[in-house]
Amino acid sequence: MRGMVIRYEGNVIANLSLRGSYAAADELVNCQIAVRDWETTNEDPFRRLPANQSDPFQ
Repeated sequence: MRGMVIRYEGNVIANLSLRGSYAAADELVNCQIAVRDWETTNEDPFRRLPANQSDPFQ
């Protein structure tokens, strides 16, 4: 079984599955890389897009 058991004073208080945690950790690393790269450019990630550039999330 792949998981994590948390005990407090001898009693199990949580039994957590780690299924999918590798993918989540991988995305966390990707996010940290993006933040690091942003820090070197100092560009505002929330700036308004120019009128001729479309927003991919709309």
